[in-house]
Amino acid sequence: MKKVIRDKFRKMERRLSEEYGPFNFFGVFLPEESPNRWDLLVSANWLASDDGAATRFLIERMREHLDQGEIIFMSTVVVLEGDHPDMDEIYEEIEVEHGFVEMRDEVIFGRDIERAYILTCRRSTAEAW
Repeated sequence: MKKVIRDKFRKMERRLSEEYGPFNFFGVFLPEESPNRWDLLVSANWLASDDGAATRFLIERMREHLDQGEIIFMSTVVVLEGDHPDMDEIYEEIEVEHGFVEMRDEVIFGRDIERAYILTCRRSTAEAW
């Protein structure tokens, strides 16, 4: 993923945090089985993980930040439950907010990941509303 696209995701994450509230997790992942097709994984108290509206909302926000030539490299948007079984493990490994942590050749959320860019990874301090 080019630096300019990473910077656009960073801007998107920061803007959404300012407008709606903080993310617990915001990362862009390149699964090993999906060459050059990235996934956006997020968790926030203000996003309902079982609600298709949350996914559509994030897709619309991506369209505001990425141009058509960049968005074609996106595959999936996943809204994670705050109590997803793997969240505690990743919270223990990474602590970042509005930053940038790169990971390579890891198993994250039960998937083999070639590369990941984590922009925010922090435990929630408040309950969902």
